[in-house]
Amino acid sequence: MSLTGGISAQVTAIKIERADGQRLKLIVRRHGIVDPTQNPHIARDEFRLLEIAHARGLAVPKPYCVDEACDLFPTTSIGVEYIDGETELAPDDLSGYLTRIATEIAKIHGGPREP
Repeated sequence: MSLTGGISAQVTAIKIERADGQRLKLIVRRHGIVDPTQNPHIARDEFRLLEIAHARGLAVPKPYCVDEACDLFPTTSIGVEYIDGETELAPDDLSGYLTRIATEIAKIHGGPREP
């Protein structure tokens, strides 16, 4: 299922079944042709950034795979956890909404630096 909203990448939701029988719903994010010309390692860098953020408990999808060699698609791609949700532009509880955002920002800026 192709997803809408992105402008620099093609984003698709897929369902897979692992060898152990576990079923996962993932997002495959295929970078546009311009991104790798600006950063040849954009997929690897994005994957690593998500690994670090996820390990620190930030509200980011868990990264599962990276294809920097373009073995699966004509452009680089990453596979990440699918998180169901929707954009909330006018939250009912603005104070709670802002508190959650502030908490995430504090986690981002309060963690130890990567060597």
